[in-house]
Amino acid sequence: MSMVMIAALLLQIFFRYVVGHALTGSEEVALLMFAWVTLLLAGVGVRDGLHVRLTVGLALLPSALRRGIEHLLMLGICAFAVFLMIGGWSYVAETRGQVSAAMSYPIEILHVSAFVCGALILLQAMGWLVRDLCSIEQPRSETPQ
Repeated sequence: MSMVMIAALLLQIFFRYVVGHALTGSEEVALLMFAWVTLLLAGVGVRDGLHVRLTVGLALLPSALRRGIEHLLMLGICAFAVFLMIGGWSYVAETRGQVSAAMSYPIEILHVSAFVCGALILLQAMGWLVRDLCSIEQPRSETPQ
């Protein structure tokens, strides 16, 4: 997708400044690819822990309290993801049937990216919570073997 976006922008520059005639659809292709790449990478960012956060204060806390706060923060990310899904789907419903100005593709292709982004963020955040909660060490039995 990134390569398509870059190619569309380079073609637009070439046609505008070398040929002298601007392409009509290259900007829309670049915008569509940019939206999808950016929003798909948001889920990857949550998976890899690349979301913006300050760890200075957390590093000073005891591990149990730090872990609890990290769980609360991840639940907040889940809430944001649900909000993004609801808002994204609502926006798709409001713009259903419209087409893009230059290329006349269904505009839902662009707008559904927000819903998909929210769903991916929610899946990644819930996966993180489940993995972290399952990694809590279980107490060992005291029976001799």
